[in-house]
Amino acid sequence: MANMRRSGKGRICHPFPSHVILILVLYTAATLVITYPLPFHLSTHTAQAEEGWAFDALQYIWTMWWTDKALFDLHTSPANLRCIQFPSGVYHPFLLAVDYVGFAGLPITRLASPTVAHNLLTLLAFILNGLTAYLFCLDLTGNRLGSFVGGLVFAFLPNRMAHAIGGHVDLISTYWFPLYGLLLMRLLRRPSVPLALLCGLSLSLSAWVQVLYIPYFLIPLTIAILAHVSLAERRSLRPALPALLLTLGVTALTAAPFLLPFLLESLQGTLGYLQEGGATVFSADLLSFLAPSPTNPVLRRLGLIPPFAQRVVPENFVLTEVLFYLGLCPLALAIWAMCRRPRRAAVWAILSAGTAVLSLGPLLRVNGYLVAFEVDNLRSYVPLPYALLMRLPGLALGRTPGRLGMTVGFGLALLVAYGWADLMERLGPRPRLGATALLSTLVMVEYLVYWPIPTLPLSVPYYLHQMPCSPGRGAVLNIPLTRRRVNQIALYHQSIHEQPLIGGRVFRDLPGPMGLDSFLQDLHLAPPVEDIIPRASPEAVAAVDRACGVGHVFLFQDYTEDADRVRAFLATALAPPVSTAQGLIIFRVPPGSATVGEPIYGLGHHWSPVEDWNGEPARWMPEQARLYIYAPVEQQGSLRFTALPLSTSQRLQIEANGTPLPPLVVGDWMTYTTPLLALRPGLNQITFRALNGCTPFVGDPRCTGPARAAGAHCNPYLRQERCLSILYQNIHFLPATAGPAENPLDIVLGERIRFLGYDLDGSAAPGQTLSLTLYWQALEANDQDYTIFVHLLGPDGDLLAQHDAPPLDDTYPTSRWVAGDVFLHRATLTIPAAVSPGRYDLLAGMYTYPDIKRLPVASDRPYARDGLIWLQSVEILP
Repeated sequence: MANMRRSGKGRICHPFPSHVILILVLYTAATLVITYPLPFHLSTHTAQAEEGWAFDALQYIWTMWWTDKALFDLHTSPANLRCIQFPSGVYHPFLLAVDYVGFAGLPITRLASPTVAHNLLTLLAFILNGLTAYLFCLDLTGNRLGSFVGGLVFAFLPNRMAHAIGGHVDLISTYWFPLYGLLLMRLLRRPSVPLALLCGLSLSLSAWVQVLYIPYFLIPLTIAILAHVSLAERRSLRPALPALLLTLGVTALTAAPFLLPFLLESLQGTLGYLQEGGATVFSADLLSFLAPSPTNPVLRRLGLIPPFAQRVVPENFVLTEVLFYLGLCPLALAIWAMCRRPRRAAVWAILSAGTAVLSLGPLLRVNGYLVAFEVDNLRSYVPLPYALLMRLPGLALGRTPGRLGMTVGFGLALLVAYGWADLMERLGPRPRLGATALLSTLVMVEYLVYWPIPTLPLSVPYYLHQMPCSPGRGAVLNIPLTRRRVNQIALYHQSIHEQPLIGGRVFRDLPGPMGLDSFLQDLHLAPPVEDIIPRASPEAVAAVDRACGVGHVFLFQDYTEDADRVRAFLATALAPPVSTAQGLIIFRVPPGSATVGEPIYGLGHHWSPVEDWNGEPARWMPEQARLYIYAPVEQQGSLRFTALPLSTSQRLQIEANGTPLPPLVVGDWMTYTTPLLALRPGLNQITFRALNGCTPFVGDPRCTGPARAAGAHCNPYLRQERCLSILYQNIHFLPATAGPAENPLDIVLGERIRFLGYDLDGSAAPGQTLSLTLYWQALEANDQDYTIFVHLLGPDGDLLAQHDAPPLDDTYPTSRWVAGDVFLHRATLTIPAAVSPGRYDLLAGMYTYPDIKRLPVASDRPYARDGLIWLQSVEILP
């Protein structure tokens, strides 16, 4: 009896070493079958579905390459991403906080390759998840067969299989969690220093696997274990408190190098770029727990896929987050366990059910649709507990409630172990192995997602292998980098050619060097000849490439719209391609001058396509869009553009390199000029933001409103919905030294409004018209509505011509002006045909109506005492 021990339940079972090899062999065999043919292509392929998937496996292979490169070649932290977002690089502490697989795969990466490391860690994840879950179940049930089935359930959960096919090797590497749970339970039963040290180390490794698993898995698991030991086993937790404190201390010390930089940056509020939407998309459907994978080959062949599964589980990358099938056999065993062993199973049933509710996300979704209801003609949706939890610190970064599926599966595995253990006690010794083998087969068949497992070949053009040895290499610009799949392939290519990348995304869009990647993307994608900005010549494109340190341009032909035209443009701008293999067109930037003689313009990717508005190219902006200007020298000036709001008026905020300008009020379809802004040498980022937001619009705005009245060509068959705010034409930079107006002034009216100046066009001749643009700025909030006037007075004070009107025909009165906003008002004066030649005075101002009381003018210019702004004299010739 010296070699025997008692389990947590009191059953006698053999010690761990006596049967672990057999269990390991069985889980290994199951893994080799389930992941076929990956084990036979470890160095040439990787597990990755193709159609509709983002190729995340390539990003993880890159992570393993970069971890090795950073530590052993560059002697820096992997968080210092010098190899992407060229030329400045970027500090990315989140990568270090989730880089467990990069460090775990280091020996294999150095001995073989990052691809082999990724594939072996994927295979080991299934084996070790099964083994550690088996040990945890064995500690609770004391039954090997029940524990084996429980480990099998946890190891081959459909959610885990889906993540493996998506390439998410970190999300499937949850084998430290059951081991931590096992050590914690033993520590609570018999506290000791060695157990506390081991428990702290396993907790640290668990937290490092994926930082979002801390709230999703570790915290619920810890609470469940504390509840089980204190309630089900009826043990006091007080004797274990010193050991628990030691465990937390060990965890803090060992996890600090990896998690502390991320936590510090989070507290400083510098990681806002990590937050992305999608919590409702990446949540479980209520029916998803009963929906097998639509791609399960066995169930599909037998016609056993329920119709709702196609709506609940899409056959694309979203499947990795929403495939929650629990299986009929495991569910039946879980129910049996709750009926037969309620006290032992209660905690794990609550763990599984509670995390299942949280995995449903913030809003209830059933059969593929959000559940909506109406009260008093108000439409709303059914909120769930996660809607409150996602506001907690830490969970704000988690847009994927579906990742709670691993915790749901772990609780289910324990219930399955209890249920099968109870049934095994009712069978004789002989049928037990056969029944367990049959059950295991049924579970594996139910849990299949794909078979054979889809793999992605990893061959690359031979030219990439030559690049590390070529002199003067420069950075690589990948086109179009806005496609996520292109980004992942580009990262994998970097692990071959080892050159820095312009732009680059790792887990999230990273804060790069002021939009350099977007600017260069737009510059190289064969822009239209006529656009809202002046377009660069091919020679200028090559000069900008050299100035920005670009050595190669990679054109991904299969992912580029109108690829032949783009290829021809790049061949003209750079040189004929040096490689065209495998759909990757590689251009080398030729040597030459890096001097740019005039500003070079580029557009961000949020602008709508070019449209023809009255014979001029135009583009709509959604709520926000960016303009890039590459300036040869430092200079000051203004932006000038023609604009038309979709609605009656729109407040436009413009930022130049992060410095906001006073907002412009865009009302009439006219030319606007911004206040002064400074351009620095090199790239400048100009952000346009519609402060009133954008409006969803279906169809072509040219078919309605003033554009239609002006005879604009429209497309009545356009049915696409777009969110539109402001239409732009002819954006260009005007070097200047003072104000937005051609005739700058600085005159305050009534201490509330500043007159900034005016533009004057037209002919001062009898029968002709003068066109003025007046520039106003609100100094403070104003509760009065004023009328703007422009008068032309003769030598004797007679009124020759006038314009009196509220701003924008009273659709944007001065009582709505916001302090700091700049408002442009257009006025037209018609000179009478019978006017006498001579010198006339042009005056402007504001008054209230109907009392015609002018705003006082603070100025020493003529007529100021009468509440008039003297603009200039106008000479009318015969």
